[in-house]
Amino acid sequence: MSYSVQYDFTQVSRYFDSLGINAITELKDHIGNELVAVSMEAFENEADPETGKKWPVSNRADLQGGKTLSDTGKLKQSIAYDISGSDIKAGTPLVYGRIHMTGENIKAKKGYLKFKINGKFVQIKELKIPQRRFLGVPKDFINRIFGNPAIQNRFGAP
Repeated sequence: MSYSVQYDFTQVSRYFDSLGINAITELKDHIGNELVAVSMEAFENEADPETGKKWPVSNRADLQGGKTLSDTGKLKQSIAYDISGSDIKAGTPLVYGRIHMTGENIKAKKGYLKFKINGKFVQIKELKIPQRRFLGVPKDFINRIFGNPAIQNRFGAP
């Protein structure tokens, strides 16, 4: 993945020790799906998933209407999770995902940056992309996992 966030299991590691390997895998899948759901909510709310702070409105959304970071939907659709050992990561393989997560000034290496807005080509020497975090682990994440009745019925509570 080009950019990802990782969930740290330290808080529930003793609980995991009491589960069998199949249950651990199932629970990790649930956590991965929940990390992706958090990102989907960020796109829907146009807000940082950890702080709730609204994203700056993009020029495209301002000029054409629609939602910020949702023009083609490719970024949102690219969000997936990966499990490797005890790590669960949610992220995107798209390079521009990192740019939106961290914010960045993009300068033309030679000449101008050129792109199309409302059917007209625009040339600029520099473009500032503000930070718009769409990946994250909200403070209530443990409650989202273990407060879920289906998870409580399947695994109990830690």
